[in-house]
Amino acid sequence: MSELVVAIDMGEETLSDDNAFEQWFKDRKYDIGEETIMNEYVELKYNRYSRANVVIFKYEYEDEDVVFPKAIIDFLESLTDIKKTQVSVAEDTPYGYETIVELKLGSFLKAFYEDKESGE
Repeated sequence: MSELVVAIDMGEETLSDDNAFEQWFKDRKYDIGEETIMNEYVELKYNRYSRANVVIFKYEYEDEDVVFPKAIIDFLESLTDIKKTQVSVAEDTPYGYETIVELKLGSFLKAFYEDKESGE
């Protein structure tokens, strides 16, 4: 089992507010605790760094093909600051975290959907 980390520098997002962040997940029927967000399909670990305006999601996966949990994709699609919000994805390796991709939100979502359409 491997762990993937998605760090989001929230730019000027309204969802960077602690209450708005929590409510977004509650509105979508996720249980949100101090360190976990979960429903019947997925459990994510998360950390919010309000002063730095960063949220970090962590999740474990078993397959070779990494599939982003719907919760993360839906959250990213809800963000609006495509120029200032930055998304970084890293994988936990025996040598530490290895960055896979680091892009502005707009470029990240574009690349995600292009890869999804091409079957990668």
